[in-house]
Amino acid sequence: MSYIVPGTGVLWYFRTDAEQRMKLLGTPLDCMMKFKMLEEKRALSQGLEISLIPNKLRGIDDFEPWFYSQFSKLKYKSVHIGDMEPEFLTSSKCISEKLDILSKMLKDLEVDTVIIHAHHFQHEPIKVKKVLDAFLPHVEIYIENNGFGSGCGSRVDDLIQIFNDCPEFKLCLDICHIKDHENFTFDDFVSVDALRDRIKQIHFSYSSRLEKENLYANKGYINYDPHHALWSIIGKTPSSKTKEFIRQYPVILEGVISREDSNLAYLKKEVELLDS
Repeated sequence: MSYIVPGTGVLWYFRTDAEQRMKLLGTPLDCMMKFKMLEEKRALSQGLEISLIPNKLRGIDDFEPWFYSQFSKLKYKSVHIGDMEPEFLTSSKCISEKLDILSKMLKDLEVDTVIIHAHHFQHEPIKVKKVLDAFLPHVEIYIENNGFGSGCGSRVDDLIQIFNDCPEFKLCLDICHIKDHENFTFDDFVSVDALRDRIKQIHFSYSSRLEKENLYANKGYINYDPHHALWSIIGKTPSSKTKEFIRQYPVILEGVISREDSNLAYLKKEVELLDS
């Protein structure tokens, strides 16, 4: 058995103002707030994955000293980076400055793993790789398969092409993103040696995209309809075969918690579901 840790996205709805939620998304301030909430509810016993948008970073002091100290002590930790702009790693004029800040942050956080979605490699993958190599030379890159939001990077062939171009990169397999598509199955990905042998991490949640009803509303949570749903809230469970496979790797929980669950009981049930 490996680690089961939350990602900061599980607290997506805990900022009630939607405009403020998007403004703070991917910032150190957002990460610190969510860290405190998860720590208070004893949800960080094994670790945490945080999300950062490099173009929103201003300097290493964006994270307060206490965060560097406490986060660096976690058993398992990783950082997911991205941007609304698919080509942010090659089109942003200030990307070198921002990645330099990120590199210094990663060093102080004692993180050597960065996750990035596959669609950021759709154009000029070799150029993107050179940028990452130049500014994050001591960091292992995990490519995450895409969901419905981007056709590129969601298919097996897309991922294999990225790994042909960037052979040292590894795979973060998001099972929710697989289920975003009617024609894809979990076995389609894990049966391919070129992908299975690269898996280093799993993103775990239930895809509600193809559901015809609001699964959270069915359980009494009428103000929510997250794409990344908690299995424990909707009352479903992956197959024993799937659970056995994914528990070989660190698992990042991404199902979104409702604000009514202030004690994060469903997040704890999600861990129990995987351990059962």
